[in-house]
Amino acid sequence: MDLPQLRDREIEQAVVGCALMGEIGAVGPEAFTNVELRDIWRRIKHLERQGAPIDILTVSQDHPDWSATLTKCISETPSSVHLEAYAHRLSNLASRRALVHAASTLVKETLSTESDLEEILGRHFSRLSEVSHGEVEGARPLNFEAAADEALDAIARPRDVWGMRSGWGPWDQELGGVHIREVVLVAGTPGAGKSMFTMQTALQLGGVPIFPGQTVGEPEPGAVFQLEMGEKAIVNRAACAVGKVNHRRLRTGRMEPEEQSRYFDALERIRQAPILFSKSTEWTTDLLKVEVAGLIRDHGIRWVLVDYAGKLKDGGDDEIRRERRISQGLADIAHLGVAVIVVEQLNKEGKIYGSVQKQYDADVIFKMTRAAGEDAPKDKRRMRLEKAREADISMRFDLRLVGAEKRVEPWSVPSAMEVGDDIPF
Repeated sequence: MDLPQLRDREIEQAVVGCALMGEIGAVGPEAFTNVELRDIWRRIKHLERQGAPIDILTVSQDHPDWSATLTKCISETPSSVHLEAYAHRLSNLASRRALVHAASTLVKETLSTESDLEEILGRHFSRLSEVSHGEVEGARPLNFEAAADEALDAIARPRDVWGMRSGWGPWDQELGGVHIREVVLVAGTPGAGKSMFTMQTALQLGGVPIFPGQTVGEPEPGAVFQLEMGEKAIVNRAACAVGKVNHRRLRTGRMEPEEQSRYFDALERIRQAPILFSKSTEWTTDLLKVEVAGLIRDHGIRWVLVDYAGKLKDGGDDEIRRERRISQGLADIAHLGVAVIVVEQLNKEGKIYGSVQKQYDADVIFKMTRAAGEDAPKDKRRMRLEKAREADISMRFDLRLVGAEKRVEPWSVPSAMEVGDDIPF
């Protein structure tokens, strides 16, 4: 029996899209009427049982023809925040189809005289019981196997940094690096140097060292969405940072021969780094979601830098709702399987500007401020860890802003760390 009014392909796509964002609904494959989406869901649930990562690459590993459908699911899912509502509707439609099927079967068996009425009613009530309980996956034992596998992997390959190296000693030492599926929010007052710090972090993630004695890891592919500066400005500033070239002399054409050599060498090193740049300033989080999903599929990117969140073009009934939408959208992008580094503003009171939702959605928050005190050096900056889920202690470290060369370096020994009060978790 064809029941078009009891099917909703958009809801089926939304549930799959939420799973790709890291939020898996408690529904079974039978809830899907679309054959391809049903097969995709079986693959997702299989990966979940194994404790394996769930993203476009892992889901479509043996089915490359699924990539377009998976990308569409992500692009047309506004947010994983409403997963519970999506899953409820999907289960409700499945139960209604099952009820129609049970009623249809009852009519056929009743019209037949081959079975006793009591047998017919018994089978019917059994089917109704299945419909009422549904096939929804309820509470189940915790996945201890996944935790054990991760621990065994750590034992087999002991390491101080288990994520991607940021290139900042205290960050890598205390947080274990930069981690996929996490949002790192770097907030600072205007002119504090947060864009310089995050762009330099992006280069370091790409395997490009900036200052002497620095430890960077293997180049990690990523993408930079710079919403304030043009492409040429991004490249020139990056080359000045890497090559330690005076930016003004570059712009005036008055570089010394040695500086010229360092500048062009730096350009080549940046060119070889697995970093993609976007020159568009028209991004919304929905558009970014589609773009990042494609970059994961085609280039295997593992991190994204957005500078800065306030420039995204998302709409909303008011500014608070707009910022909440942006914050949740960036969290959804992280759940696709990348680390998201976001630049934000601090207000005059030293608090993150706008909606408090940003602080809830971020996994790690750094605040970048100028050194306190009238006699403090003007080039000194302090990075303070305000929130972290993987850190055991409060942490802060000082930096020197080398504005002429568009770079940042440790104020003291890179591994120096000041311990404060415990972070409330």
